Amino acid sequence: MRMMLNKTALIEALTIVQVKGKYLSSHTLKNASLGECVKIFTKKDNDKFNEGIYFMNASHEMAVLHYLPYVPDDEIEAVFEIEKLLSYISKMEASIILDIDEVCKISSGSKSATIPLAISHPQEIAINIWFNNLVDC
Repeated sequence: MRMMLNKTALIEALTIVQVKGKYLSSHTLKNASLGECVKIFTKKDNDKFNEGIYFMNASHEMAVLHYLPYVPDDEIEAVFEIEKLLSYISKMEASIILDIDEVCKISSGSKSATIPLAISHPQEIAINIWFNNLVDC
């Protein structure tokens, strides 16, 4: 599937689901993030979903979802390492094309890169439980 996205909106979505900050650990604060991966999936308009791209991340304690309006050609699911994806798209121009198949080809103007997809999100079960409960509401 091919998606054309705004660089700023994509960086903002990835930053939101990364949830970097200070967390309490053993009575001390540590710098951490929610997780290193993001699950991205598209949905076509129906009675349960708004048409668009959903960015999800989770740990064993919490989950976060960010929605980006978009008209997808097909419904897809892909899992990326957030830092790796951010490092490539930050060097690209304002309009970014993601070609997602067995790998993800990122292109913008004359620049392009190919990055692997993860097989599944480390907290896939938490994401599925949380998202299914959200859909049932």
